[in-house]
Amino acid sequence: MAPLVSFRVVQLYLCEVLPPQNKNKAEKMSTLLVLRGLSRTWRGVATKTSVIKPKEMAPYLRSSNEISRSIGSTTTALRQREQQQQQPTQNNNEDEWRTIYRLPLIRLASAFNRVKIPYGVFNALSIPGAFALEQASQLPPSTSTLFAAVGLTSWMTLSICSLLTKNLVGIMYLNDDNDKLKLAYIDFWGKRNDVVIDLDDLVPENEKKRPSKFDWYQTLTLYSNDKVKFKLLQRFGQVEDPEAFVAIFGE
Repeated sequence: MAPLVSFRVVQLYLCEVLPPQNKNKAEKMSTLLVLRGLSRTWRGVATKTSVIKPKEMAPYLRSSNEISRSIGSTTTALRQREQQQQQPTQNNNEDEWRTIYRLPLIRLASAFNRVKIPYGVFNALSIPGAFALEQASQLPPSTSTLFAAVGLTSWMTLSICSLLTKNLVGIMYLNDDNDKLKLAYIDFWGKRNDVVIDLDDLVPENEKKRPSKFDWYQTLTLYSNDKVKFKLLQRFGQVEDPEAFVAIFGE
């Protein structure tokens, strides 16, 4: 702003000193001086800004890099502390399990329970298709009835047989404290499920209404839920920890 003020003063001075007929010339001269002064000032600013060298900015760049590194180191340290604090709580909550019983036939039983799912889809597609072809005179009469009878009867047979292998225990685990039991069993559709029960909640054999000696499998019932019964095949299973197994179920 200082050059503009000085040139404005020169312009007023020329207007006052020169005669009135030369005022236009004075104004033109003053404007030319103002433009020249502005160009010089802008050139000076440009030269001053261009004087800054990259070497002079190096300390500032280094300081910013150091700041970013220090922030990264502090964040990693905080994450490590949080992980170290969470690890003991997780280890305390998680129990270590060891296998005491295993049934090798559990995969075959699971596959048998799953067969009825694709077979039911096949019946749902084939029976209406046979009925449509019969109406179009592409199949002999009563073909759709035969398809429906065979398909539904076989599917019901598979479903009834799946009830026999429902809740069949495939693997049995025991924790290190010997107070909890984990049962890995299959459901009606052949899917594996895991359940953890307390040994105090398990009904012993002498308190059952019907002893398991007269059955081809042993039932595991709970005090908390009488309706759920797990099936255990001791004859076809492998006892990997006989001492623990006898302590829980007896000889």
